[in-house]
Amino acid sequence: MLRITIEMVPFGREDQAKILDQITVANDTSHPERPQWGNYKVQSQTLPDGHVFNHRRAWGFWPLVHKVVCERESQDLIKKAEPPPW
Repeated sequence: MLRITIEMVPFGREDQAKILDQITVANDTSHPERPQWGNYKVQSQTLPDGHVFNHRRAWGFWPLVHKVVCERESQDLIKKAEPPPW
């Protein structure tokens, strides 16, 4: 499982840091016949749940993070999400 934390640190002041979102990326174990591939469930505190399908594990975690943030299967849900409260 990956946990991605998005944090705002105004003017670099750690005492004013605020977590804007935490995204959890968990393997859903739906590729038992193809262990080199993974499907991942994505959950966020501020966006609707989604999935990343058919990520090759040999590609590493940065491409997975990119898919989670930029290319998620439910990208259309991101557009429909409520705007942030700030």
